[in-house]
Amino acid sequence: VNARAPTGVELAVVVPMDGFHYPLATLDAWPDPALARARRGAPFTFDAAAFVRCIQDLKRNGHGDVPTFDHALHDPVDGGCRVRREHAVVLVEGNYVLLPEDPWDVLVRERTYNETWFVDTSVDEAMRRVEARHVSVGRSVVEAKARADGNDRMNAELVVDTCRDVADVLIPCVDMMM
Repeated sequence: VNARAPTGVELAVVVPMDGFHYPLATLDAWPDPALARARRGAPFTFDAAAFVRCIQDLKRNGHGDVPTFDHALHDPVDGGCRVRREHAVVLVEGNYVLLPEDPWDVLVRERTYNETWFVDTSVDEAMRRVEARHVSVGRSVVEAKARADGNDRMNAELVVDTCRDVADVLIPCVDMMM
């Protein structure tokens, strides 16, 4: 959308759920920090309440700053995304934006989203892409595969099993490497 807009005009913005990961320092203060780190990316390792409040505020106000996630730092970055009133499209993306569990589900129940889409991909394809991302930020191939096959696969299975049928529209997965 932005590529087709006049020069200097930004019509759309992507709001990433990943900015709501609890920071590593927070996970390290939990009763079982090893488990918290091992399961990072699971729903309980996100500040879901803050995410919900942020999306509700954006809907109500039409603008605001949103944290993003720096995969090289492995931590969120405050204010990495700015939503402006001029944005005609605000795409909220993330694994759990349609999760039918409290508090995530309030955004669907209260129709905060105008429309919901689910990129319909197999768990295996998602894991291939996640492994590649892990390697791209400095993890070894062995470490990337172990992470993808463990925690990431469990998270992906949860998303496919619970979120797919919540979406208004299913978008077929396309291999961007073609």
